[in-house]
Amino acid sequence: MFFLADEVDEDDESGEAYGAAEYSRAANGCWFNIRIGHDPDQEGHLRAEVRLGCGDKKHEAPVDDSPTLRER
Repeated sequence: MFFLADEVDEDDESGEAYGAAEYSRAANGCWFNIRIGHDPDQEGHLRAEVRLGCGDKKHEAPVDDSPTLRER
């Protein structure tokens, strides 16, 4: 599902805050989020973040907060 309200993420390289739309999926006690920035960075690249986690201890290596991903 998509939420219309903006999320605000911070660019890891520049420290700039930017608005993002979030896609979210939850199943079996785990969640997966993709947050896609609305505006490009100062160099014209679009940004995104990925988050993954689980509420239990059965699954390893959750990604609570990925680095800022950039369009190539």
